[in-house]
Amino acid sequence: MNRKPRSGQEAASILQGLFNAADDLSCEQAQQQLPDLVDDERAGVDVDQIPAYAALLQHLDHCADCTDLYEALSENLEVLTNEQVELPQTNVMPPAIFPSGRRSGPVVIRVIQGLKRRFALDIAMLTLRPSIEALGKGPQISLFAAKLPELAGNPFVSVDLKLGAAQPALAVTIREGSRPATWHVQFQLGEQLYSATTDEHGIAQLTGFTLEQLQRADQMAVSCAEVVTEHNAE
Repeated sequence: MNRKPRSGQEAASILQGLFNAADDLSCEQAQQQLPDLVDDERAGVDVDQIPAYAALLQHLDHCADCTDLYEALSENLEVLTNEQVELPQTNVMPPAIFPSGRRSGPVVIRVIQGLKRRFALDIAMLTLRPSIEALGKGPQISLFAAKLPELAGNPFVSVDLKLGAAQPALAVTIREGSRPATWHVQFQLGEQLYSATTDEHGIAQLTGFTLEQLQRADQMAVSCAEVVTEHNAE
């Protein structure tokens, strides 16, 4: 689907068609379908030729609110799955179709619904700053460790801040019983973005940042997207 600006003649034709055709979807119904639409578009599917999306595409042609959400979702998923994309400013709120999430101590957990499993952890650094200031006194700080029942498979996720010989590292572990899965992990600290992929033990090691960056940061964000392969797609 290519939602580029249309010519005046095309816009008039679409407008006339909208007057003559009823909208089969409410905004709530349309927003529930948007994640799957964006997933298919990113996979290269010609969504205009899929009958299941016909009502949704018609709705997007004349609903400004849902179109704004569609564009915001596309941008957020682009950031989540493509480390080459420049991150938006950290004060940008997620689109309204993302669940607000639940809080676990200084961490807000958000599960992003769609064809692939995705989740994000927003970690408030102010409450952790005293521990970070004392990093030299211990090997690591556990930032988060819990299962995510909101996510299919109920994976166990832990995030640990480690001290290395030269620089700190962030270890993100994602495990779920005997089911093998690979995850692409992105770590946003201020305006900087760091990426890694989980290894055979389910651990992603993210490095390249400094203790000074951690001490200055008010918040960090960890975003994880499952890497779909032939093995785990079955």
